[in-house]
Amino acid sequence: MDKVINSILSEEDLISIGFERIAHFTVNKAMVYKLGRNRHLSIGNAGTPNEMLFICESDKDDFRKITDLVCLHNFDYDGYLSKSKLETLIQCLGISSRPLKQGKVIVELENKGDE
Repeated sequence: MDKVINSILSEEDLISIGFERIAHFTVNKAMVYKLGRNRHLSIGNAGTPNEMLFICESDKDDFRKITDLVCLHNFDYDGYLSKSKLETLIQCLGISSRPLKQGKVIVELENKGDE
């Protein structure tokens, strides 16, 4: 049981990875990780049995208007999302324009397209 509790995401974990609180109210306490080109990861109800992670595309003129959305992780099917799984997902997306924070160490992601 302790292993499960230790792997449950907290708001502090999300902030340490690079997620930000959004300025407007949502019922699921959403936080976002900006990916660039009007895309972002959105996580709601982190650390609860209603936890959800989406990749979204926003309208270029209004960030709050979502034009595309795909659910990447849902507690009902996948259980709790761990910090390490979330960091791996971000790395798999190939985000290289910003460093991924891992605890106190910042890891620069390689951009294979520039070589």
